[in-house]
Amino acid sequence: CIDEFMAYKKVNVRLSSWNRIRNTMDSFLDLYAKKTPIQDFKTKHILDFEMHYSNKLTRSGVNLHKRNLKTFFRWCYELEYIERVPAIKINKVDSNPKYISESNLKRIFKALPSFYADLFNVYLQTGKRRSELIEGKIVNDLLVVPVKDGLKTKKEHSIRLDQFQKETIKSLHKLRDDWIAKGYKLYNFKNKLGKIFTDTCNRLGIDATLHCLRHTSAVITYQETGDILQVKKKLNHQQIETSDHYSSIDENIRELDFPQASKIALEV
Repeated sequence: CIDEFMAYKKVNVRLSSWNRIRNTMDSFLDLYAKKTPIQDFKTKHILDFEMHYSNKLTRSGVNLHKRNLKTFFRWCYELEYIERVPAIKINKVDSNPKYISESNLKRIFKALPSFYADLFNVYLQTGKRRSELIEGKIVNDLLVVPVKDGLKTKKEHSIRLDQFQKETIKSLHKLRDDWIAKGYKLYNFKNKLGKIFTDTCNRLGIDATLHCLRHTSAVITYQETGDILQVKKKLNHQQIETSDHYSSIDENIRELDFPQASKIALEV
């Protein structure tokens, strides 16, 4: 059943998503014998699986496994391999987006070589994911982000670039092309970029990753505009509920962490 399910998923989801599902299935098989009849699995097996991994993974990690298992058993039910789907409850994790304050942003950009300070500033300005700037295409004054493996976007979209952003992304693409021309993998190029940012943060004692710039961009946009629809548009979210997460941060804390953004909001 798992082999059939994984073959079905391989043509229906991105490779990165398929790998995560594969990880869940492997973790499930670490606990239960491969020859166990699929109809033997009950809700108790899911609870045992959750208890086993609750001390090894974060709550978000456990929830990811449970969502994948829920999809798997629903698929089994639709194909009439089982008569009922085990009850799988996903426990909501309440946590604020992990962002970087204005003061720490200044420290990070100051500690970086000039090009990377400019590049990571573009990530902050645009709110784009790491792969979207790397694999997007520049067309006139637009960055066009396609739908492909390795990119989370579900439909092609574009953002307008100013001259600084455009030239910086062109330089990024040249680095990318030179890297690939040497026989290296694009995956490693992406990791190298993330490592440069993370290593700089670690040296400064700041707990942050490159993806935090996307969260930071969203928080700044909301602090400046007070409009969650602007956040949704900037981050290219499909659902407003995803964007609304950024409005949940305490207003007073936002003002302390983003004084410049708060000043712009008052001017507007």
